[in-house]
Amino acid sequence: MKKNSLLKVLLIVLGCIIFLSWIIPTGSYEQSEFVSSGLKPVGLLDLTLIPLTVFDLALPTIILALVVGGFYGVINKTGVYSQMIDSIVNKLKGKEIRFLVVITVVMTILSAIVGLNFTFFFIIPFLATLLFNIGFSKITTMLATFGSILVGMIGSIYGNDVAYILNGYFGYNNGYNYNTSIFPDKIILLFLLVFLLTMFVLKHGKNDLKEKKKELEEIPLYEKQNKSKKNWIPLFVIMVISFIFIVVGSFKWDSVLFNNSDKTPFLDFYQKIVDFKVAGFPIVSSIIGTFPAIGYWEMPFIAVLILFITIVIALVYKVKFDDAIEGFGKGLKETLGIAFYIIGANLVLALLFKNGNSANLATTIVNYLLSIPGKFNSAIVSITTIISSFFFSNNFSTLVSNMYLKTTVLTGSTVNLRFLATLIIQTLYGLVMLIAPTSVLLITGLAYYKISYKEWFKNVWKLLLQILIVIVIIIIIVTVFSVYIVK
Repeated sequence: MKKNSLLKVLLIVLGCIIFLSWIIPTGSYEQSEFVSSGLKPVGLLDLTLIPLTVFDLALPTIILALVVGGFYGVINKTGVYSQMIDSIVNKLKGKEIRFLVVITVVMTILSAIVGLNFTFFFIIPFLATLLFNIGFSKITTMLATFGSILVGMIGSIYGNDVAYILNGYFGYNNGYNYNTSIFPDKIILLFLLVFLLTMFVLKHGKNDLKEKKKELEEIPLYEKQNKSKKNWIPLFVIMVISFIFIVVGSFKWDSVLFNNSDKTPFLDFYQKIVDFKVAGFPIVSSIIGTFPAIGYWEMPFIAVLILFITIVIALVYKVKFDDAIEGFGKGLKETLGIAFYIIGANLVLALLFKNGNSANLATTIVNYLLSIPGKFNSAIVSITTIISSFFFSNNFSTLVSNMYLKTTVLTGSTVNLRFLATLIIQTLYGLVMLIAPTSVLLITGLAYYKISYKEWFKNVWKLLLQILIVIVIIIIIVTVFSVYIVK
């Protein structure tokens, strides 16, 4: 990656938003009515306050990234991590392409079903190290890991980051909910997305192995070490079980299994455990402390969990305290650069929120565009979503809340039109995340693999076009069907 190429892109985008703040007034919705707050241009003193807003917005993501870096720094000190990588790579000889396909498919589907997508960063350095050692390029590895997660967002079914938020806004008192909205449209969409991405990654992967590209001299968060007499199996088991725990703990079990119901068995079971007392003493909550129920895990808790797992691995492999601290510090140092770009990816959001969440120029743009048609118009909603996604890349909830009022006025209480609206918002937001320089997942991936923004676009524009065509076709089909049903 050319030095500071990503930084230049981020600064250009930031400059564009500052310019827009001088010509587009801010606005907000108050009691279901849009209220203009006038021009609030970004001044020099505003720029000095932006870092505080950025840290407020991005802190959970930054902490998780740093903790993951520390985790890999410590497992490098066990002496068995590189041995584990070598052993798995040897077992995959002759099955390289199959492994690449499995990673791509599994990561895409998990992203679509589970969400909370940045937590997948816990496993990505491990998968990336395997793929690099097999002989795949940075672009192929990026597509199979971060790319899969982003494509999964486009086809989100239950994911916390997308579908869950959409259902929360559009799903009450109108018959639109998880279990009635995913078939058949979203299942077909997800299948097509997985197929397109897999074929694209497959082509790149085959070219990599055919050209036999030179192995990377330095793989992020990985140290090649001499063989150790210790067994690497416990490390592998702990990592796999930990990842499964993270996935299970992040999935909204109560909301999905008991949608449109007051039942919350997972939360109720958790409450019984927390309230368990011996002689009137709450023993569980007192000993373990505060912890969230299964299905309610967020990034801060997952970061703490990974830190605990790091300690467990250090104890299992009897890593000396000084070595563990050194390893954690080294991993932390490697990830600091990624944290810097996470901050950069949130600068636009910070500028919008400099006056608080209630009034910003993006809301004015959304209100203007959605006020153009007298009735629901798929094209206008699509354009509005694309523009909003560049502004609210890392805050999908705010994007949806900005579009919700005007969109529901256009759809009325018609379930089919509301489903169409959520389909448009979801798919086009996910597509923008694959290319927007404000997308934290994309920027994190590019920074981690040291891929320039130009190089990324040059390699994936055909995939973006294919996905766009599929999305447009599905939106047209669902639009025709919805209009027909309405009539």
